[in-house]
Amino acid sequence: MQLPIVQPTPIVLKYGDEFRSCFKDCRQFNHFRNYLTGLMVLENKSMANIARCLFGKCG
Repeated sequence: MQLPIVQPTPIVLKYGDEFRSCFKDCRQFNHFRNYLTGLMVLENKSMANIARCLFGKCG
């Protein structure tokens, strides 16, 4: 069983802001941070699995 992703990893929080200007709005940037976090912490790195593991993704 995988635990939900409730926030980006500390390294994504620390260095992710360097890429903020690449995105038009904060929703796109948040998706980027969640994607990076999923790639780092999940065994199954598919988009479907990352989306399943996000907690509160609609809020």
